Amino acid sequence: RLAECWGARDPALVYIRFAHEMNLPQKWRVHAGEEADFVKAITLYSDLRYKIIPSAKLVLCPNDGTSPDLQGLDVRRLWPGKDDQGRPVADVYAVDSYNQAPHVNDTASFTKKINASYDNGAPLGIEKHRQFAEANGVPFAVPEWSNSGDPQATFGGGESPLYIREFNSWVRAHAGDPSDPKPGQVLYEIHFNLWEQFRFWPETQQPQT
Repeated sequence: RLAECWGARDPALVYIRFAHEMNLPQKWRVHAGEEADFVKAITLYSDLRYKIIPSAKLVLCPNDGTSPDLQGLDVRRLWPGKDDQGRPVADVYAVDSYNQAPHVNDTASFTKKINASYDNGAPLGIEKHRQFAEANGVPFAVPEWSNSGDPQATFGGGESPLYIREFNSWVRAHAGDPSDPKPGQVLYEIHFNLWEQFRFWPETQQPQT
């Protein structure tokens, strides 16, 4: 179906997030101990991609890890590497990331948030995830991001114009040429506007932001 939809367009601009946010409590969640099964699954999916729409890019996209419910899963063990023909299974590494858990509103806290890691060294902040992409030789992306404008949100929220400015500066600092992406380059970012607490328009809980 993807091949049909993109037949008259550029299939090289198709980015497919397989089992997105698989480290959160979705129906397709990956638990600790199931990493090898996930790698097998995404590799099989990649094989179909190469057969059906070979120029499409496959994106491995967990959440950035701000959920307190990871239960021992280390997302680094989900990286699939290359298949038995030497082809990359995932072309892009990405994370979805929101200004929550913690919600920050000053430069020092933003810097600490994006550089955070778990005790075992697993990436938590978006900069650590970007470095993981760089170490694995692929570009990076942020397919979902926003500030949470709801001060009553479970994981924190409220106005934060600073977060938007700092996020913009961080993206620009690591951006490059999308036609020739380099490892660790921020290839694309997409503002998440579907839920009320994250919207900037047409109505918003965060007019200053």
